[in-house]
Amino acid sequence: MGLIKGKSLLKRSIAVLIVFTVGWIILSPYQKVKNKNQITATIHIKKPIAAVFAYLGNSTNAKDWSIYVEEIVPLNDSVVNDGKLKSTRRCYKAGENRTVFWDEEILFYQKNKSRLLSIYNITGFEIGIDNLRTEQLYDSLSGNETQLTFTLYPENESWSDYLKMIIAGYRVQAIFEKNLANIKNSLEKT
Repeated sequence: MGLIKGKSLLKRSIAVLIVFTVGWIILSPYQKVKNKNQITATIHIKKPIAAVFAYLGNSTNAKDWSIYVEEIVPLNDSVVNDGKLKSTRRCYKAGENRTVFWDEEILFYQKNKSRLLSIYNITGFEIGIDNLRTEQLYDSLSGNETQLTFTLYPENESWSDYLKMIIAGYRVQAIFEKNLANIKNSLEKT
């Protein structure tokens, strides 16, 4: 009788684990959007699109809005203006004494519309994904209101990258949402 109860408990435990895992994957913020798996977060800001675009193009503003980044340092600002096409910068994770960082390069730039950044040279993280891309998308809702969207996705997704993004999606989504709220607050109070 005890052996039968043990097998039944094991089967129920496995079933719960399977249901939990499937739910975790289905509910992950890492979802297919426009034929691409990505994490996406959006906010409306009561400021003109040019003001929002300029604010995010200035790396020194990151200390005011990012909960994850302590400092962003332009790496080639003597050649390319910060926030413009081909500008590169190093991002230091908050609270890590500059031992955890990554570099970014702006691969695509359309003024007041979008920036596409490559994330590379990921250093000091326990788990990393190479060749990440992040986008800043700007849409004018009216003359004085802007929709700002952040996305994150791997450029060439492998099966292991997919699993990492499913797991990291919850944390990244929370960071995006807090950062977007901070951007909104910073811009709207000025």
